[in-house]
Amino acid sequence: MPWNTARKHKRKFLQAHGAFADGDRLVDDDIHFWGEWEPQSVVIKKFAHPLVDRPKCLHRPSWRAPFSYGRKALQNTDPFVFGERFHYTVCQQYKRRRKESEERFPTRLRDLPDGSIILFGSRKGYCKDPSKDHSRFVLDTVFVVRNSVLYDHTDIRERILPKVDPTYAGVTLSPLYGRNIFEKGPTRESLKLRLYDGVSYAEKKNADGMFSFFPCISSSSSESGFPRPTISINELVSEDSVRSKANRKNQGFSVRRNLDQSELARIWRSIVCQVEEQGCKVGVFANMPPQGENDADGFDQTVGDPILLDRWGREQGISRLNVIG
Repeated sequence: MPWNTARKHKRKFLQAHGAFADGDRLVDDDIHFWGEWEPQSVVIKKFAHPLVDRPKCLHRPSWRAPFSYGRKALQNTDPFVFGERFHYTVCQQYKRRRKESEERFPTRLRDLPDGSIILFGSRKGYCKDPSKDHSRFVLDTVFVVRNSVLYDHTDIRERILPKVDPTYAGVTLSPLYGRNIFEKGPTRESLKLRLYDGVSYAEKKNADGMFSFFPCISSSSSESGFPRPTISINELVSEDSVRSKANRKNQGFSVRRNLDQSELARIWRSIVCQVEEQGCKVGVFANMPPQGENDADGFDQTVGDPILLDRWGREQGISRLNVIG
Protein backbone atom coordinates (compact mmCIF):
# COMPACT_ATOMS: atom_id res chain seq x y z
CA MET A 1 0.00 0.00 0.00
CA PRO A 2 1.51 3.37 -0.98
CA TRP A 3 2.41 6.30 1.27
CA ASN A 4 -0.67 8.35 2.14
CA THR A 5 -0.78 11.55 0.07
CA ALA A 6 -4.39 12.44 0.86
CA ARG A 7 -5.22 15.55 2.85
CA LYS A 8 -6.47 13.63 5.87
CA HIS A 9 -4.61 11.40 8.29
CA LYS A 10 -5.87 7.83 8.50
CA ARG A 11 -5.66 4.97 10.96
CA LYS A 12 -4.62 1.43 10.01
CA PHE A 13 -5.10 -1.88 11.75
CA LEU A 14 -1.52 -3.04 12.25
CA GLN A 15 0.50 -6.12 13.12
CA ALA A 16 3.86 -5.86 14.85
CA HIS A 17 5.96 -7.68 17.39
CA GLY A 18 5.63 -5.85 20.68
CA ALA A 19 4.68 -6.04 24.32
CA PHE A 20 1.66 -5.35 26.48
CA ALA A 21 1.23 -4.91 30.23
CA ASP A 22 -0.52 -7.70 32.14
CA GLY A 23 -0.71 -6.61 35.76
CA ASP A 24 2.85 -5.98 36.91
CA ARG A 25 4.50 -7.95 34.12
CA LEU A 26 5.17 -7.38 30.43
CA VAL A 27 4.12 -9.97 27.87
CA ASP A 28 6.22 -10.22 24.70
CA ASP A 29 3.98 -11.16 21.76
CA ASP A 30 2.88 -10.50 18.21
CA ILE A 31 0.14 -7.91 18.58
CA HIS A 32 -2.61 -6.24 16.56
CA PHE A 33 -3.57 -2.62 17.18
CA TRP A 34 -5.03 0.52 15.62
CA GLY A 35 -2.50 3.25 14.93
CA GLU A 36 -1.30 5.92 12.60
CA TRP A 37 1.25 4.74 10.03
CA GLU A 38 1.23 6.91 6.91
CA PRO A 39 4.12 5.36 4.91
CA GLN A 40 3.90 2.16 2.90
CA SER A 41 2.47 -1.03 4.38
CA VAL A 42 1.80 -4.57 3.23
CA VAL A 43 -1.78 -5.84 3.39
CA ILE A 44 -1.29 -9.30 4.87
CA LYS A 45 -4.94 -10.15 5.42
CA LYS A 46 -8.35 -9.01 4.21
CA PHE A 47 -11.26 -9.74 6.50
CA ALA A 48 -13.97 -11.36 4.37
CA HIS A 49 -16.97 -9.97 6.24
CA PRO A 50 -15.81 -7.12 8.50
CA LEU A 51 -18.15 -6.35 11.36
CA VAL A 52 -19.24 -2.83 12.32
CA ASP A 53 -16.29 -0.68 13.48
CA ARG A 54 -13.86 -3.53 12.87
CA PRO A 55 -11.01 -3.40 10.34
CA LYS A 56 -11.25 -4.31 6.69
CA CYS A 57 -7.58 -5.28 6.41
CA LEU A 58 -4.54 -6.10 8.49
CA HIS A 59 -1.35 -4.18 7.61
CA ARG A 60 2.31 -4.89 8.31
CA PRO A 61 4.08 -1.50 8.48
CA SER A 62 7.29 -0.86 6.58
CA TRP A 63 8.67 2.10 4.66
CA ARG A 64 10.85 3.22 1.81
CA ALA A 65 12.25 6.73 1.65
CA PRO A 66 11.12 8.62 -1.47
CA PHE A 67 13.63 9.89 -3.98
CA SER A 68 12.46 13.39 -3.05
CA TYR A 69 10.29 14.34 -0.08
CA GLY A 70 9.34 17.56 -1.80
CA ARG A 71 8.01 16.05 -5.00
CA LYS A 72 4.62 15.19 -3.53
CA ALA A 73 3.03 15.99 -0.18
CA LEU A 74 3.48 12.95 2.05
CA GLN A 75 1.49 12.66 5.27
CA ASN A 76 3.58 12.46 8.43
CA THR A 77 2.95 9.90 11.18
CA ASP A 78 1.86 11.77 14.31
CA PRO A 79 1.57 10.45 16.99
CA PHE A 80 4.34 7.89 16.61
CA VAL A 81 4.13 4.82 18.88
CA PHE A 82 6.96 2.61 17.59
CA GLY A 83 10.29 1.94 19.25
CA GLU A 84 11.42 2.79 22.75
CA ARG A 85 9.47 6.05 23.11
CA PHE A 86 6.24 7.59 21.82
CA HIS A 87 6.49 10.99 20.10
CA TYR A 88 4.02 13.71 19.14
CA THR A 89 5.02 16.93 17.40
CA VAL A 90 2.64 18.71 15.03
CA CYS A 91 -1.02 17.68 14.87
CA GLN A 92 -3.25 20.69 15.68
CA GLN A 93 -0.52 22.66 17.44
CA TYR A 94 -1.55 25.63 15.25
CA LYS A 95 -4.78 26.89 13.76
CA ARG A 96 -5.74 29.65 11.35
CA ARG A 97 -7.00 32.94 12.77
CA ARG A 98 -9.63 33.04 10.05
CA LYS A 99 -10.69 30.42 7.55
CA GLU A 100 -9.42 32.40 4.57
CA SER A 101 -6.25 33.62 6.31
CA GLU A 102 -2.76 32.13 6.13
CA GLU A 103 -1.90 33.57 9.53
CA ARG A 104 -1.70 30.92 12.25
CA PHE A 105 -1.46 31.03 16.02
CA PRO A 106 -0.41 28.33 18.52
CA THR A 107 -3.11 26.35 20.30
CA ARG A 108 -2.85 24.97 23.83
CA LEU A 109 -1.50 21.76 22.33
CA ARG A 110 1.72 23.60 21.49
CA ASP A 111 2.58 24.28 25.14
CA LEU A 112 1.35 21.45 27.35
CA PRO A 113 3.01 20.89 30.74
CA ASP A 114 4.80 17.68 31.63
CA GLY A 115 2.39 15.08 33.03
CA SER A 116 -0.47 16.01 30.69
CA ILE A 117 -2.49 13.20 29.13
CA ILE A 118 -3.41 13.31 25.44
CA LEU A 119 -6.06 10.92 24.11
CA PHE A 120 -5.76 10.36 20.36
CA GLY A 121 -8.79 8.90 18.65
CA SER A 122 -11.81 9.50 16.45
CA ARG A 123 -15.44 10.43 16.66
CA LYS A 124 -17.67 7.62 15.45
CA GLY A 125 -21.39 7.40 14.85
CA TYR A 126 -21.96 11.07 14.03
CA CYS A 127 -25.15 12.09 12.19
CA LYS A 128 -26.45 15.60 11.46
CA ASP A 129 -29.89 14.44 12.52
CA PRO A 130 -29.81 14.71 16.35
CA SER A 131 -32.28 11.84 16.70
CA LYS A 132 -29.84 9.55 14.87
CA ASP A 133 -26.60 10.94 16.29
CA HIS A 134 -24.75 8.24 18.22
CA SER A 135 -21.41 10.04 18.47
CA ARG A 136 -18.79 8.57 20.73
CA PHE A 137 -15.05 8.89 21.21
CA VAL A 138 -13.00 5.82 20.24
CA LEU A 139 -9.41 5.57 21.41
CA ASP A 140 -6.23 4.50 19.65
CA THR A 141 -3.43 6.12 21.74
CA VAL A 142 -2.95 7.41 25.28
CA PHE A 143 0.03 9.76 25.43
CA VAL A 144 1.41 10.81 28.84
CA VAL A 145 3.81 13.73 28.41
CA ARG A 146 7.29 13.11 29.86
CA ASN A 147 9.03 16.23 28.56
CA SER A 148 9.20 18.41 25.45
CA VAL A 149 11.44 20.55 23.26
CA LEU A 150 10.44 23.66 21.29
CA TYR A 151 12.08 23.88 17.86
CA ASP A 152 11.77 25.11 14.28
CA HIS A 153 13.58 24.73 10.95
CA THR A 154 16.63 26.65 12.20
CA ASP A 155 17.59 24.26 14.98
CA ILE A 156 15.85 20.94 14.28
CA ARG A 157 19.10 19.19 13.34
CA GLU A 158 20.83 20.25 16.55
CA ARG A 159 17.96 19.94 19.02
CA ILE A 160 15.83 17.09 17.68
CA LEU A 161 17.76 14.66 15.47
CA PRO A 162 20.17 13.49 18.24
CA LYS A 163 17.22 12.36 20.39
CA VAL A 164 15.04 10.50 17.86
CA ASP A 165 15.31 7.29 15.86
CA PRO A 166 16.20 7.69 12.14
CA THR A 167 12.89 6.03 11.22
CA TYR A 168 10.98 8.72 13.12
CA ALA A 169 12.98 11.38 11.30
CA GLY A 170 12.21 9.70 7.98
CA VAL A 171 8.47 9.19 8.37
CA THR A 172 7.47 12.20 10.48
CA LEU A 173 10.04 15.02 10.35
CA SER A 174 11.20 14.72 6.73
CA PRO A 175 7.64 14.82 5.26
CA LEU A 176 6.92 17.79 7.52
CA TYR A 177 9.88 19.74 6.18
CA GLY A 178 9.71 18.56 2.57
CA ARG A 179 13.21 17.07 2.38
CA ASN A 180 15.44 14.39 3.91
CA ILE A 181 16.11 16.04 7.23
CA PHE A 182 19.55 14.40 7.53
CA GLU A 183 20.83 16.07 4.35
CA LYS A 184 22.55 19.42 4.58
CA GLY A 185 20.85 22.39 3.01
CA PRO A 186 17.79 24.56 3.58
CA THR A 187 14.55 23.08 4.86
CA ARG A 188 11.01 24.33 4.51
CA GLU A 189 10.46 27.16 6.98
CA SER A 190 8.20 26.30 9.89
CA LEU A 191 6.50 27.81 12.88
CA LYS A 192 7.76 26.89 16.32
CA LEU A 193 6.64 23.33 17.05
CA ARG A 194 7.02 21.24 20.17
CA LEU A 195 8.28 17.66 20.19
CA TYR A 196 6.71 15.75 23.07
CA ASP A 197 8.23 12.56 24.46
CA GLY A 198 5.86 10.08 26.08
CA VAL A 199 6.36 8.43 29.45
CA SER A 200 7.42 4.82 28.85
CA TYR A 201 6.32 1.78 30.86
CA ALA A 202 9.77 1.63 32.49
CA GLU A 203 9.33 5.18 33.79
CA LYS A 204 5.88 4.74 35.35
CA LYS A 205 7.17 4.99 38.93
CA ASN A 206 8.18 8.59 38.20
CA ALA A 207 4.67 9.43 36.89
CA ASP A 208 2.33 8.10 39.61
CA GLY A 209 2.07 4.78 37.78
CA MET A 210 1.04 6.34 34.47
CA PHE A 211 2.61 5.57 31.09
CA SER A 212 1.81 5.95 27.39
CA PHE A 213 0.02 3.05 25.69
CA PHE A 214 -2.23 1.87 22.86
CA PRO A 215 -5.09 -0.67 23.05
CA CYS A 216 -4.08 -3.97 21.43
CA ILE A 217 -4.75 -7.69 21.44
CA SER A 218 -2.57 -10.74 20.88
CA SER A 219 -2.46 -11.78 17.23
CA SER A 220 -3.42 -15.32 18.33
CA SER A 221 -6.86 -14.07 19.46
CA SER A 222 -7.52 -11.67 16.59
CA GLU A 223 -9.59 -13.58 14.04
CA SER A 224 -11.54 -10.52 12.88
CA GLY A 225 -9.73 -7.67 14.59
CA PHE A 226 -11.36 -5.50 17.21
CA PRO A 227 -13.17 -2.15 17.36
CA ARG A 228 -11.36 0.71 19.03
CA PRO A 229 -12.56 1.00 22.62
CA THR A 230 -15.11 3.70 23.45
CA ILE A 231 -13.96 5.99 26.26
CA SER A 232 -16.14 8.06 28.56
CA ILE A 233 -14.87 10.16 31.48
CA ASN A 234 -17.87 11.98 32.92
CA GLU A 235 -17.88 15.57 31.63
CA LEU A 236 -14.37 15.29 30.12
CA VAL A 237 -15.09 12.74 27.39
CA SER A 238 -18.76 11.76 27.22
CA GLU A 239 -21.38 11.19 24.55
CA ASP A 240 -22.82 14.63 25.24
CA SER A 241 -19.43 16.35 24.95
CA VAL A 242 -18.57 14.47 21.74
CA ARG A 243 -21.94 15.46 20.25
CA SER A 244 -21.55 19.13 21.18
CA LYS A 245 -21.40 21.70 18.41
CA ALA A 246 -17.78 22.51 19.20
CA ASN A 247 -16.78 18.89 18.49
CA ARG A 248 -18.44 18.53 15.09
CA LYS A 249 -15.41 19.59 13.06
CA ASN A 250 -13.46 17.14 10.94
CA GLN A 251 -10.54 17.75 13.26
CA GLY A 252 -10.47 19.29 16.68
CA PHE A 253 -9.50 18.93 20.30
CA SER A 254 -10.74 19.76 23.74
CA VAL A 255 -8.65 20.66 26.78
CA ARG A 256 -9.37 20.27 30.49
CA ARG A 257 -6.90 22.19 32.64
CA ASN A 258 -5.91 22.68 36.28
CA LEU A 259 -6.22 19.03 37.34
CA ASP A 260 -3.82 17.95 40.07
CA GLN A 261 -1.58 14.90 39.71
CA SER A 262 -3.80 12.62 41.78
CA GLU A 263 -6.83 13.46 39.61
CA LEU A 264 -4.81 12.84 36.45
CA ALA A 265 -3.70 9.46 37.78
CA ARG A 266 -7.31 8.57 38.67
CA ILE A 267 -8.50 9.47 35.17
CA TRP A 268 -5.64 7.49 33.59
CA ARG A 269 -6.57 4.40 35.62
CA SER A 270 -10.19 4.83 34.55
CA ILE A 271 -9.11 4.82 30.90
CA VAL A 272 -7.06 1.64 31.44
CA CYS A 273 -10.04 -0.08 33.10
CA GLN A 274 -12.34 0.85 30.21
CA VAL A 275 -9.83 -0.42 27.65
CA GLU A 276 -9.42 -3.75 29.46
CA GLU A 277 -13.17 -4.15 30.09
CA GLN A 278 -13.68 -3.98 26.32
CA GLY A 279 -11.34 -6.92 25.77
CA CYS A 280 -8.12 -5.08 24.93
CA LYS A 281 -4.64 -5.23 26.36
CA VAL A 282 -2.50 -2.21 27.24
CA GLY A 283 0.18 -2.11 24.53
CA VAL A 284 3.41 -0.38 25.53
CA PHE A 285 5.86 -1.29 22.76
CA ALA A 286 5.86 -2.09 19.04
CA ASN A 287 8.97 -2.90 17.02
CA MET A 288 10.24 -0.17 14.74
CA PRO A 289 8.98 -0.88 11.19
CA PRO A 290 11.77 -1.95 8.82
CA GLN A 291 13.09 0.28 6.06
CA GLY A 292 13.54 -1.06 2.54
CA GLU A 293 15.43 0.28 -0.44
CA ASN A 294 14.69 3.86 -1.44
CA ASP A 295 11.79 4.25 -3.84
CA ALA A 296 12.52 6.04 -7.12
CA ASP A 297 9.30 8.02 -6.95
CA GLY A 298 8.26 7.59 -3.33
CA PHE A 299 5.27 5.33 -3.95
CA ASP A 300 4.75 1.60 -3.89
CA GLN A 301 3.21 0.82 -7.26
CA THR A 302 2.89 -2.92 -6.65
CA VAL A 303 -0.33 -2.73 -4.61
CA GLY A 304 -2.62 -0.61 -6.71
CA ASP A 305 -3.44 2.88 -7.87
CA PRO A 306 -3.78 5.46 -5.05
CA ILE A 307 -7.44 6.02 -5.94
CA LEU A 308 -8.10 2.57 -4.48
CA LEU A 309 -6.80 3.47 -1.03
CA ASP A 310 -10.09 3.06 0.78
CA ARG A 311 -10.71 -0.30 -0.85
CA TRP A 312 -7.38 -1.46 0.51
CA GLY A 313 -8.46 -0.80 4.04
CA ARG A 314 -7.70 2.70 5.26
CA GLU A 315 -10.12 3.21 8.11
CA GLN A 316 -11.83 6.59 7.94
CA GLY A 317 -13.06 8.56 10.92
CA ILE A 318 -13.12 12.06 12.29
CA SER A 319 -9.89 12.76 14.14
CA ARG A 320 -10.25 13.94 17.73
CA LEU A 321 -7.82 14.77 20.50
CA ASN A 322 -8.76 15.11 24.16
CA VAL A 323 -6.14 16.70 26.38
CA ILE A 324 -6.24 16.35 30.14
CA GLY A 325 -3.74 18.30 32.17
